[in-house]
Amino acid sequence: MKILILCNDFPPLNSIGAQRPWYWYKYLSKLGIDPVVITKNWKGHSSTREDIVRNVGDQRETIEHHDEGVIVRAPILLTPSEKMLLKYGAESHVFRRRILTVFNKIFSFVSIKFDSHQSIYKAADNYLKANKVDAILATGEPFVLFRQASLLSKKYKIPWVADYRDGWYLNYVTRQQKGILSKGLREFEKLIEKRVIKSAHSIISVDPILASALGKMHNKPFEIIYNGFESFHPALESPSANLPLILTHSGTLTTGQRAEVLLQAVRELLAEGKISNDEICLKWIGLEYFPDQLKRIRSYEGIPSVCIHTTPRLSRQDVVRINQASDYLLIFSDKKFKWISAKAFEYIACKRPILLMPDDYSIMASFIKKLNAGIVLDDIETIKLFLVKAIEKKRKKSEIVQSELSETEAVRFTRYEQAKNLADYLIKHLHN
Repeated sequence: MKILILCNDFPPLNSIGAQRPWYWYKYLSKLGIDPVVITKNWKGHSSTREDIVRNVGDQRETIEHHDEGVIVRAPILLTPSEKMLLKYGAESHVFRRRILTVFNKIFSFVSIKFDSHQSIYKAADNYLKANKVDAILATGEPFVLFRQASLLSKKYKIPWVADYRDGWYLNYVTRQQKGILSKGLREFEKLIEKRVIKSAHSIISVDPILASALGKMHNKPFEIIYNGFESFHPALESPSANLPLILTHSGTLTTGQRAEVLLQAVRELLAEGKISNDEICLKWIGLEYFPDQLKRIRSYEGIPSVCIHTTPRLSRQDVVRINQASDYLLIFSDKKFKWISAKAFEYIACKRPILLMPDDYSIMASFIKKLNAGIVLDDIETIKLFLVKAIEKKRKKSEIVQSELSETEAVRFTRYEQAKNLADYLIKHLHN
């Protein structure tokens, strides 16, 4: 069986979204499927939004043949908004760039000429003119790749599958945006999504709640393929027995994720004199990539800057080192949205305990408890009590971590096992 995978994010691009199609490509050939990846010609590491835009490799279409499969890398086309970003910087012409982005996004679903990802479509079209495949698998975001898959499916009479890493209309970030422009765009995208997904064979998504909601919304069969983790990382670092207590959050922090419960708990403990500035360190890895969220954390009153450490995007190895040297790794629940955070799998690979706060009373807490992967803290008073006890143990240089990860449960979520589940699904339902 041969499948064509359409994806924007793919190594060497340094993003969590790049990992999902990468592990499919890496493992599917061992599981009875020949993958052909159509992606962009990315180059090297990126730590800021400007880096992403500058991250332009060879502007020719290139084809790589490896033991794992075929990779077709298409040229990167910059939108007018991205060109302005490069010319004037992230702080200038923000509203104008926003308008251009919305315009480009709307018309990308009207004509391929406005699609900034059209090079992926053209590369896929060129490949299909000369080669047969059994199915097309498009992973989003960007969701315009679903439209491309739909067009290719119609042209070549090939079934296609929509892989949602996040929701489109059901996206937990965009549905909290309150501006008229954002709401109007969201309603427009809902209409487009329903029209595009109508032609899909089925839906794949990253956890049971989102997959079920999408299946119901589109009246389509669905399959759950978790993000997973590659393997347990070798121990590069370990937490110090000395103070401070280090709590680390890696990656994206969204508006709805309730980081303030931790910040308020720390502020109150400092004000009450139960802990001192040098006894706790809150690390936020990659937060400098998100200016609004950086401001949100940095401007929180009552916590000295010495207690807050932020970084730009880092290499995966650097992130692993920081995570392994931390006492606990942080996930913040969202009051309005229930999901299994992709970072949970990265944390598990580091074998460091997770702190979920506050309790989501749903899938994330159940996942952590099932794997014995950490601790769920429900409210500010519970968090304060936990922090005081943990810091007191570090004062005495005592072991503070009591839970032991259930590795036998965790290995079910390795990327190989998830690729195996994907292969089984594709072969069963789409193999001619």
